[in-house]
This record gives sequence, C-alpha cells and structure tokens, in this order.
Amino acid sequence: MINRIADACRFYEWSDITANALEQYLSGMDRKSRTYNNYIVAFKGFCKWAVKNKYAHTNPVDECDLIGSGEDEQERRALSPEELRLLLETTRQAPTRFGLTGTERCILYVLAVELGLRKRELINLRVSSFNLDKGTVTVEREVAKNRHRATLPVKQQRVSQLREFLSNKLPNVKLFPLNADSFRAADMIQADLKDANIPIETDQGVCVFHCLRNSYSTNLAQTGCSWFEHKVMMRHSLKADVTAGYTEVSLERKKAIVEQLPDFEWPIQALKAVG
Repeated sequence: MINRIADACRFYEWSDITANALEQYLSGMDRKSRTYNNYIVAFKGFCKWAVKNKYAHTNPVDECDLIGSGEDEQERRALSPEELRLLLETTRQAPTRFGLTGTERCILYVLAVELGLRKRELINLRVSSFNLDKGTVTVEREVAKNRHRATLPVKQQRVSQLREFLSNKLPNVKLFPLNADSFRAADMIQADLKDANIPIETDQGVCVFHCLRNSYSTNLAQTGCSWFEHKVMMRHSLKADVTAGYTEVSLERKKAIVEQLPDFEWPIQALKAVG
C-alpha cells in the first residue's frame, strides 16, 4: 500500500511528500471512506515511523484528516467573534492543561485565528520565525501542508506584544513546548470551550482545533477581499485558477486585509491590567 501511494503520487524523495498531493490522489479514487481512511492511516503511520527512527525530521502528512461515512460525518463549525472573545477571556484565567498555561493557550488561539495557521504549523513556530521589524511570520516548507514556505503579516497591534512575549528567548526556541504527534489539540480546545460554556456541537457542526482556521476563513470573507485574495490568504492551491500566473497579492495588500480582521484581546496585557 505504501509503495502504491508513493508511486502514484511520485513521492521519490522525502521532500516530494506533501499532504495536498496525498489528499488529491485519494480524493480521485472511487472508494468508500473506510478504504480512504485505511490509506491515510497507513501512510501517516509510515511517516510517523520515519520521524521516530530519525530517518526524517517532520511528518509532512500529519495534517491529513480521516473522513466520516454518510450520516456519521460531522461538519466543523466556525466560532463567532463573540464566542472567540469569551473563549479567550475564560482560557486566560484557566489552569495549565495539555502542557500549556492559560495564557499560552490564549496566544496559541489568537495566532491561529489571526494567521489561519494549522496545528502543526503553529506548534513548530520558533522565535526566529518572526521578523517583527517587518511585521511578519514565516512558516517553513517542512511543516506547511502544501510544502511551500510562506511569509504572512501579523496585525500591527501584535508587533509590540509579540516582541515582549518573545523577549529573552533564544532564536531557536519554540513558542509552544508541544510535540506534533502527541498533542491533543481537539481535546484541549474542547476543554476550554466547556469552561466557557460554549457549545462544542451545534446544528452547524462540531468544534475542534481546526475550527479556528474555519473562523479565520469566515472572518476573511467579512473583510471584502476578493475570492482570489481569500484563496491566497488561506494558502489554498491555485493550480486550477487560470489567473494565478498573472495575479499577485502583495504583502502590503495582505497586511491591509489582516488589519480588517476582528480584534481580540492579548492575554498578557489583560493580566497586567488585572495586576
């Protein structure tokens, strides 16, 4: 099965492996969800084994999700800005869980909903990922789902806040002391949602960690950005877009879009205000 996937996707070297390529290959197969999931589990297991035995540094398909079957499949729902503010306020005062303090979890959630980063991209951020003089953060290709290095703008108000948060930390230090393979992101956010009395599941779907990216996408749509700009900001594939080779979204334009996203309180400032 592993060899079949590698041949079909042309994964000749480790650097060729991408989550997008695997999902695209599997989506073109006329198979039931159980078979799809078997392929995902097998290949993710192979990559996890390679990382564990130090044949590779990262698992490039860690973000590939299993699918449900028929009525059992659950949609993910976006959290509204009001729900997000309540989640952040409650989490800020919550105890340490899943290896992160309440403040650290707040910062993780804020970065997720303002940058649209996926779980593995977030927990692999290092101090050196940020260029605060330019107001940007860089996601390295090794951890990006599409295996493309991406430089993203942070909101202007975050620059000084991040500068303070990152002070006295060495450049190679990770922002969050987490392991991608063992981090239970869904359990973590659902525990915080429960504390905030925010429903985990509604008729719109269930809330897991990836819902923060859903919220980012929903908030982007409210800024008035174009469909093409939305795809670029989400870092979705542009292969099927015939205008992609002739259109560019500048960093300055991306910054302008980001500034229109909803404002959320930074937990460290909130703690100082209380003290």
